[in-house]
Amino acid sequence: MAKREYKTAGGKSIDFDTLSLKGEETIAVGNMNVNARGDKLGTGGEIVKPREEVMADYYRIHNGTIPEDKTIADPDEPNIIVDKPMTADAAPELVPDEQVSEPVITSDQLAEALAETAA
Repeated sequence: MAKREYKTAGGKSIDFDTLSLKGEETIAVGNMNVNARGDKLGTGGEIVKPREEVMADYYRIHNGTIPEDKTIADPDEPNIIVDKPMTADAAPELVPDEQVSEPVITSDQLAEALAETAA
């Protein structure tokens, strides 16, 4: 992680990591009832739902998946699963679509139908 310490024009140094950790429990300004970390707050600033649960609900609704910390597979060990062998000559079976005939309405018929419904 990069060091996030900066010098101001006046020569003072500011450590943004420490600054953000200090304000983590501070209630955020606005109408969302959350603190700076993202926890959902109830009355009196009490944590009702932690940030992890809020994010899990968000991902469950929007992606259908919840990100998890998983080990990354070793690239030296191939994990190839073969369902069924395919040859270059194999072509997928094509099934023709059913022809659906829709009624054709002319502009005269449409005008007559609109006139009948308006009357």
